[in-house]
Amino acid sequence: MKHIDTTCEEETKARADYKDVEPGEVVADEKLEATVRELLALRHKMDDDALAASRMKAVIMNAMKKKDTLKSKSGVVLATWVLGSESKTVDYKAVFKKYKVKQEDIDANTKIKRASRTFSIEEV
Repeated sequence: MKHIDTTCEEETKARADYKDVEPGEVVADEKLEATVRELLALRHKMDDDALAASRMKAVIMNAMKKKDTLKSKSGVVLATWVLGSESKTVDYKAVFKKYKVKQEDIDANTKIKRASRTFSIEEV
């Protein structure tokens, strides 16, 4: 399945240009408020569509059971359902305890990164 880039250049630029936050508020004019309401309606539709897609996936998954490929009668691959990727995690707490790493050493080598600002449309 070919995926579509769903973030426009303008949003990417706005996120970069306004990554820092200042206290305060902006009062929306009628056009901007209408845009917010339109986006909220679109998000509700997206949620409804996502639920419908989930129900369809369940039908397909239940038909496939433990098999990894679904084909049409003519042999065309319709879907695949393969194992997910593996990830490795380290129990740093246990390592620190075993090697008696001090809290000040941990603090001296810890960096804090801030995630990007969170954009949220409120129910109105």
